[in-house]
Amino acid sequence: MGARGRIDLGFTFSFPVKQAGIASGTLVTWTKGFEASGVVGKDVVGLLRDAICKEGIGNINIAALANDTVGTLASRSYEDPYCDVGVIIGTGTNACYPEKMPLIKKWKGPSTRSGQMIINIEWGNFNKLETTVYDSQLDGESDNPRSQMLEKMVSGMYLGRLCGLVLKDLAARKHIFAGKYAGIKDKFDSFKSEHVSAVESDRSKDLKGVMKLLDELGIRGSSPADRAAVKAACAAVSTRAARISAAAIAAVITKMDPELSARHTVAVDGSVYEKHPGFAGNIKASLAGLFGRRASSIELVLSKDGSGKGAAIIAAVASSGEGGKSSL
Repeated sequence: MGARGRIDLGFTFSFPVKQAGIASGTLVTWTKGFEASGVVGKDVVGLLRDAICKEGIGNINIAALANDTVGTLASRSYEDPYCDVGVIIGTGTNACYPEKMPLIKKWKGPSTRSGQMIINIEWGNFNKLETTVYDSQLDGESDNPRSQMLEKMVSGMYLGRLCGLVLKDLAARKHIFAGKYAGIKDKFDSFKSEHVSAVESDRSKDLKGVMKLLDELGIRGSSPADRAAVKAACAAVSTRAARISAAAIAAVITKMDPELSARHTVAVDGSVYEKHPGFAGNIKASLAGLFGRRASSIELVLSKDGSGKGAAIIAAVASSGEGGKSSL
C-alpha cells in the first residue's frame, strides 16, 4: 500500500513492447494467437490505467511494467544471487538476461547503478532453425506466418497441432491405423498439447490410456503397435522442443559467460516446463550433452508464478524509490 491509501501495481505483460521507462511501453506486436484492435503502437500502461479509471477505481498506481520473463528472473533473483536468466516455456516461450550497458547499442539514456540492464530477448521470434514439412504446414496456417518459428516448435500453444500433423501424415501413409485413414484423417485436427502430455504419461501395459484417449477422439480400434507409434511421435516432438529450449538457454549463458566459469541459476516458469512429462529432464540432459561436466554449474529452477511475483517485487522497489513504502 502506497501513500494515502494508494495501491501500487506491478503489470506483467507477456508480449513484445518498446519500453521507454519503468512504467511505460508500447506494444510492438501480438503473439501466441492473441489479437485486440487498437493496441499495437499504444502505451499498454496508459490503456490499463484508463480502463481502471473507467471502473471508478482511483487509488491504483501502475508502478512498473514487466515482461513475464523479467518478472520470473526478478522473483528468483530475490532469493538467489546466482539467478541471471529468466525463461518462460508455457503457452509461449521467451527469455531474458542482464547485459552490460556498453553492449546495448539501442540504449541512448544514462547507465544504471549496476552497469547492466535486463534484456527481453523475445527468442520465440528466432527464425533461423531448420524446419520440417510439419513446421512449414503449421506456420502456413497460423495467424503470423514466417514469424515466431522457435515458439512454434517449443510452446504449448503449438505442440499439440504439430503432433496432430505428424500423426495425420503417418496415418495417410499407412504407417499407423493401416487401411483406416479415410475414417480418421480429420480426427487428429483436434489433437491438443494436453493430449500429448497424456500420451507420454501413459505407462500402462499395451498403453490402455492412449487407447482410451484415441477412442475419445473418435479413433477406435487401435492396435498396441498403433498406440506405441502415437507415443513415439509425441515423444519426438516434445523432445525436440526440450532440446531447442536447452540450446537457446545454452546460447544465452555462453553469451554471458563463454568459459562457463561461474554459477548460473535459470529460473523457469510455464506449464510445459512444469507439467509436461520429462520435459525438464530432457532440457537438463541436453545441457549436459552440450557442456559435459561444466553443466553442473547450471541449475534450472521452477519459479512457479514467478512472473506475477517478480512484477510485484519490481513494483515495490520502484515505489520505494519514489520515497514511499509499498507492499504487494
